[in-house]
This record gives sequence, C-alpha cells and structure tokens, in this order.
Amino acid sequence: MNEVKNMFKTLMEEIAEMKRDQRAYQTEVTTLREENQRLTERLERVEQHLEKLEKAERRNNIVIKGGKLQGSEITAEVEELLKNKVGIQTKIQEARLVSEKYDIVVAKIENWDTKRAIMKQKNKLKGSETFNEDDYTKQESEIQKKIRGIAAAEKGKGVEAKVGYKKMIWAGEVWHWDTKLDKLVKPPSHPKENPKN
Repeated sequence: MNEVKNMFKTLMEEIAEMKRDQRAYQTEVTTLREENQRLTERLERVEQHLEKLEKAERRNNIVIKGGKLQGSEITAEVEELLKNKVGIQTKIQEARLVSEKYDIVVAKIENWDTKRAIMKQKNKLKGSETFNEDDYTKQESEIQKKIRGIAAAEKGKGVEAKVGYKKMIWAGEVWHWDTKLDKLVKPPSHPKENPKN
C-alpha cells in the first residue's frame, strides 16, 4: 500500500512540475508574441518612414518614356524636349537613362511648381511616341498599376473611368485607394442635413 502511495505521490509531483513547466512555456510564448508584435509594428513604422523619404526624394522627378534621349547630354536633351514639345522652359538638375531597351529617362526638375506645370501640359505629347509621368515609388507604382487595370476593365465594359493618383473617377464618383484593404473604396456618403424649419 505504501508503494502505491509513493508512486501516486511521485506521479503527482511530476504532474505538478509539468504544469509549472507548461506555465513557464506559456509565459515565454506570450512574451515572444508580444515582442514579435512590437517588432512588427516597429518594422511597419520604419517601412513607412523609408517610403516617405523615397517619395520626398522623387517628388520633383518625372519619367520620360519614348523620347529617344540616349545621347551623352541627356540633361540638355530633356530640357530641349520639354521646351519644344511641352512648351515649358526649365532647368533640369539631373537626368539619367534608366532603361536603354525601353528608352526611359528619369529627370529631376528644378522645383515642384515647374514639375506640376509640366505634368499639366503632358497632354501636348498625345499622339507622339513620347510621354511623361510622375516618378512613383515601388509601392505607389504597384497601386497605380492595379488602379489602371481596374480602369481598363471598366472601360472595356463601357463605363467611364479615369485614373488619378491613388484614386479613380468611376462613373462620375471618386474612389480612393485604401492601403490597408489594398483596394479602391467608395468614400462614405454623408447624408444631407435637413434644414431647420
């Protein structure tokens, strides 16, 4: 009988020790999960900060495609193209050939106002083999590509769709890109207030 009691006591002690170990493991897992969550949030903040820095660096840039700008003086060629085809004379701070195969040049414009004026006049390049656009970050480019795809599908259905920066004007309504949902969303409609009588 004592033997059974001793075995039972030993078994109970082992079970108690296993429970203590299990609680310690659960505490450790909880701590690791919390640390993982903090690191994930920190990484997201760092990525957002890097995205902002890259966006600020690219703010005054334009991308010119199909301009056949492959000479040794690309900066002067870009200035000439903008003057002759877009009608805006400006000083280019820097221009570099990004892709010889696809004839793509990135040019840094002297200031934001001049860049906006160039972008507003880009319709003057319609019908030519040359066009220009904003210099987007990788994330912005992916978003714009998705929006253009949606717009093309809608245009194929006969619906009027126009693409803007992180938005699309769709059958007269403006839809904005929701980064968290990774899709276009219709802004909430605000009911008109009833005038007091």
